[in-house]
Amino acid sequence: MRRFTLAVSLAALAGCTQTPAATTTPQPARPAGPAAGANVGGAPAGGAARPDSARGQAPAGAPGAGGPGAAAEPNPRPYATVIRGDVKSKAGLFKTHRIGSRLYYEIPKGELGKDMLLVTQIAKTNEGNGYGGQALDNRVVRWERKDNRVRLTAVSFSIIADPSSSVAKAVDAANYDVILGAFNVESYGPDSAAVIDVTRLFTAPPTEISVLRRYRGQIDATRTFFERVATFPTNIETEATITINATPG
Repeated sequence: MRRFTLAVSLAALAGCTQTPAATTTPQPARPAGPAAGANVGGAPAGGAARPDSARGQAPAGAPGAGGPGAAAEPNPRPYATVIRGDVKSKAGLFKTHRIGSRLYYEIPKGELGKDMLLVTQIAKTNEGNGYGGQALDNRVVRWERKDNRVRLTAVSFSIIADPSSSVAKAVDAANYDVILGAFNVESYGPDSAAVIDVTRLFTAPPTEISVLRRYRGQIDATRTFFERVATFPTNIETEATITINATPG
């Protein structure tokens, strides 16, 4: 067994902005039937948000969460039915909401398409498995919205060409950006800010930014937890404890 606490930092890169394409913001349907204060979608009044399977957002490792199979169709709901209960909200680069063990990002339209730096490192580990402060990965990323989904895309600058040159299209075709994650929009906040559940980005990270790139094994979901989030004007710091059932050899 290997245990790690991974620290992930998402930081704005000043002056690096790509203007996102204009998109329309679908309005979530008003829930019919229950009166104010009644249970909505089976969730206790004033309690935590419904589990993933009831929200149209597949849990980590299930179809629609980066695994095989078709993604569940996004179903944005009214803001008050998603961000509710014992919510710990913080304003910063994005507004963050922690509800129990889940973490939500509320991403303003103005932050979509901007270059940001995503840095992953080991904050804590057990003996023989590296050391605290050890770097795992760093890359430039962008958050992009298409319809009712938000994609986290890794941007590569290893191959570039003058956009006006004859080889620009060929270079672009050979340098396709990697999608690290796709998240259903759970709701829309003020000014059409997309609210997404990003918990699995830290508890079941994609291979490109996972500790499994360095240590063989499988993540044990029963011993893996989201720990904390700290939100600042230009960056967001998160920590999650990852337990790996090590592969012999």
